[in-house]
Amino acid sequence: NGAFSGCSSLTGVTIPNSVTSIGEYVFRDCIGLTSVTIPNSVTTIGDGAFYNCSGLTSMSIPNSVTTIGNGAFSGTGIYNNHPNGVFYVDKWVCGYKGDKPSGNLILQSDSRGIANSAFWGCSGLTSVTIPNSVTSIGYSAFRGCSGLTIVTIPGSVTSVGGSAFYGCSGLTSVTIPNSVAVIGNSAFYNCTGLTDFYSRIKEPNNVELGEGVFYDVNKFDCILHVPSGTVDLYNAADQWKDFEHIVPFGEPGDVNGDGIVSGADVTALYNVLLDGATVAGSADVNGDGVVSGADVTALYNLLLN
Repeated sequence: NGAFSGCSSLTGVTIPNSVTSIGEYVFRDCIGLTSVTIPNSVTTIGDGAFYNCSGLTSMSIPNSVTTIGNGAFSGTGIYNNHPNGVFYVDKWVCGYKGDKPSGNLILQSDSRGIANSAFWGCSGLTSVTIPNSVTSIGYSAFRGCSGLTIVTIPGSVTSVGGSAFYGCSGLTSVTIPNSVAVIGNSAFYNCTGLTDFYSRIKEPNNVELGEGVFYDVNKFDCILHVPSGTVDLYNAADQWKDFEHIVPFGEPGDVNGDGIVSGADVTALYNVLLDGATVAGSADVNGDGVVSGADVTALYNLLLN
């Protein structure tokens, strides 16, 4: 533990195959460290192992690693690097110490989940792209990210943790897929700016809702958009029924929400893709849980056929 702590002039480290664990605070405050090679023999990285190694922006972590300690990469530029796609960011990276990601955040395409408290307090985040590989969003993952405006949760996600978007007061639009089976306590607590909540969930009564999921959301002004034919289900479902305005989605491809699929929807879809315009209808034409270039092709096929 602490073997090379404070070695500020250290720039590179190659760890041999005989090493099976990296202890606590081994490279703490090694601010000059830019390169680290970890072999397949390592199974554990201890608490604070690379704490405040501010020069580290990337690292290859082998499949052999099964345990990453608290604050192991606090104060570094390392946010997503495990070969199994495990997104590892602990609260000490963003919420309290170290660099806070800001601007547009695009998560690695093979990420499997977003850790508890991963981006708590990252008020500079304005957008986040969550890939289809992500299956869970952890507790307080985006809590206090007041700069976020639009969030689209992909169709791979099955659970949204408690307080996941707590205090995201800048959020105006959220899209949640049919794949979600659990939404934790206070998941959207104090999202006071929400004007549109798009739920693709077809059986709202089958979703496990925690307490106060929509507490402090203005449920008179925020429109709850639901799949066609499910309005009555939502009007009878606990918490969902509290929304004053529950309206059906248009058909897939009705991007501008005018009730028909036409050439005007092509323009609307391009506006969504190019300018980040808020979706009025169903821009996820192919139903994969994300809005992408593939939906343009799907929309053309709808129009042609």
